[in-house]
Amino acid sequence: MKPLMGPYHDFWVFDEAQRIPQDYWSLLGRKDAPLRIEDDLLLAFAKTLPEFQTDNPSWNPPKQYQGLNWLGPTVVRGSSALLLAEIASRWCETFDTETEPITSLEVPRSLFRSRFETLAELARQGGEPGCYLLHLGI
Repeated sequence: MKPLMGPYHDFWVFDEAQRIPQDYWSLLGRKDAPLRIEDDLLLAFAKTLPEFQTDNPSWNPPKQYQGLNWLGPTVVRGSSALLLAEIASRWCETFDTETEPITSLEVPRSLFRSRFETLAELARQGGEPGCYLLHLGI
């Protein structure tokens, strides 16, 4: 089994009163995001994501978007963040705690579950009033 490698999708949660989404620039290139998901891993499940409303903060004013901006920043708020949390949780439920790798991905189940359990938790936090989940694409 080959190890998963980058590029990565970084996920952060912020309180909008403390950091506006347009300030994402200072986070580019950092390697200390609360969650970093390998592109191959996220891509394998992206096709199962329904469309959900997001914003692209790189536009002035921010442009409404559907789903994750794969190559740039995405802001996910409110019910869209909660939907993403639910989907990530269901992905984890789909793959029980067996130790065999997920063969279509060649990834250990424990790594998969760890990444998507964290995504679900961050998305739940981003769905709280006044907060948002920031995704920085590859």
